[in-house]
Amino acid sequence: MLKPIEVQRLENETAQQGLPDVVQQVDYLVFAENDENLNDTVEEYARDNRPDLIAPDDDHFTDGHLIVAVGYDPQMNGVYCGNDVCDQLDLWSGKHLNRTLESAKDFLRDKAIASGLLASVAYAGDEEAVAQDRADSDRADKIALGVGGGFAAVGLMSAGGAIAYSRRKKKRDRIEEARSDYDYVMKHYADTAQRLDEIDIRAHSLTSPLANAELRKQWADVRDRFLELDNAVQSFRGLSVSADDDTFHEHYAELNTAEETTLQVKTAEQNIETIYQVEHGDEGARLELLNELKSDLLQAETTVKSDSLRARVTEQISKLDTLRSDLSAPNFLEQFVVLLGDVSMVLATVDAQEFSDVDREADRTPPAVYDTNYRVGTGVNNYVPFYLMASWHDSDVQAHQAAESSANTSFSSGFSGGGGSSSF
Repeated sequence: MLKPIEVQRLENETAQQGLPDVVQQVDYLVFAENDENLNDTVEEYARDNRPDLIAPDDDHFTDGHLIVAVGYDPQMNGVYCGNDVCDQLDLWSGKHLNRTLESAKDFLRDKAIASGLLASVAYAGDEEAVAQDRADSDRADKIALGVGGGFAAVGLMSAGGAIAYSRRKKKRDRIEEARSDYDYVMKHYADTAQRLDEIDIRAHSLTSPLANAELRKQWADVRDRFLELDNAVQSFRGLSVSADDDTFHEHYAELNTAEETTLQVKTAEQNIETIYQVEHGDEGARLELLNELKSDLLQAETTVKSDSLRARVTEQISKLDTLRSDLSAPNFLEQFVVLLGDVSMVLATVDAQEFSDVDREADRTPPAVYDTNYRVGTGVNNYVPFYLMASWHDSDVQAHQAAESSANTSFSSGFSGGGGSSSF
């Protein structure tokens, strides 16, 4: 896969990377095809073709060697080393290994293979980078143990001390949350319970496609869960603001469920009321509904990269503006539902074409009528707001980057060689 000029460049420039004396030789391995775990490909290739890369103990790479590898099916790059090199350059695992791999990825994606390989060599052997990455790792470890700040004066906590601290903090957080939940339930549960039948009647009075079967199912779910709260609420009615922390901690689960379900019923009530107002010609509610949809489409319009897709989004905004011009139209609801269907098709295309660059990891469940981020119309004609698609994609990208940035240091054979690999 390397052109002769690239091979010559590697031979000429490797010695110019300022590597420490511990690195006696750099070996480059480039594979057109490789295993899902590049580490296995490197080990197998070394055993079959370069036995000099395997140490006498048959369990590590040979001292003095820095091995830089890349495979293109699937796309992965790796850095490996003899024990002495791994020790000095901190390449067994962690930040310096991860950042060494990361330094090559942009080049390798563009098939600038020699540049990518040299970038890894340069970063791996940069002793200032080694020291900084090691310091960053040490600092992260201390933070993870609850060390630093006020604890610095007493030095590292024991693992047991860190666990004890974590448990105390978790208990304190739960007590504070339980007190907050108690306050909310005492203010809103009884009033919500008194209105529940009224809300139920209003929910069943909705007649437009905005209240489809899925929305009715969601309302029935939260209504029934609220009805089941009575026994739980009775169990902590004896509580008062002055109750001690242990008592609140004891009732944490019941209070949390009661607060969450009460809030969900109140949220569902607000959304049901909005749909009712839209159905019955309330121009303020209709305008707010269209403004919310337009805001979402404007976000899509400024985000979409494809000119043709952006034009289709702009077309939907024009249709929306036309609908806004006559909020009292007798067929307003019919036009709005048609618009949602058109918008849904455009956004589905945006999702398929522009949000498919990474594997989908995020849960793609649209918000229900009782969720605080629900928007009227969600689910109608398969409509999902753009902001939600973008949020799911952001989560997918973050998951992908996290997976890429953490090197895989294991070998299927149990081989203990230093270094590792990740995808790009």
